[in-house]
Amino acid sequence: MNLRQSLKAALLTVVLTPTLAPAANFSYSHIGLGASHASIDGMPALLGADVFSRHRLTNNVFLEGGFSRLDGGDWTLDVEHKRYQAALGYATPVLSHADLVFTAGIDYQSFTLCRAPGCSKSSDNGALGSIGVRSWVSDSMELSASVEHVTTGDAMTSLSLEAVGWFDFTSSLFMALDWSSDQRYLSTGYRYTF
Repeated sequence: MNLRQSLKAALLTVVLTPTLAPAANFSYSHIGLGASHASIDGMPALLGADVFSRHRLTNNVFLEGGFSRLDGGDWTLDVEHKRYQAALGYATPVLSHADLVFTAGIDYQSFTLCRAPGCSKSSDNGALGSIGVRSWVSDSMELSASVEHVTTGDAMTSLSLEAVGWFDFTSSLFMALDWSSDQRYLSTGYRYTF
């Protein structure tokens, strides 16, 4: 096989692979809004909101992005934390009711810490990657679990668990818990799937 034939075969493989791969068991196009509570060692409790979206590009490939803002304080310290994420994901069925999900992307975080006599700000960006499983446990309930590693600031690996209750094919409520060695993050909210 000459170079020209090799290039044609490689191009054909890249173009056809997304259509030949089995379709994922879930829709990966949705938007959502959540309320959050975070506990970070050495800081007061933080409360805030999350906005996120996923858009399915092919049967198995999707884009996702999100923004969260958390605020909190006590009599000695006020904290504001903002986080932006964007990633490319891939989902493939591993059982008739479960998908294996991979994501890779970028993460940006900023902290503002205020105490007398003033405020200090810090920010950092880095890479993120995750692997997880998303599974139907009944016709109206799904569970997922994933491990995520982020290189932003002090690199961190966290475990995520999520339960989603579906009202119909488009509307669902979720509750998610993420934890690492020094952070716990609870989020609950609404997701609209299209």
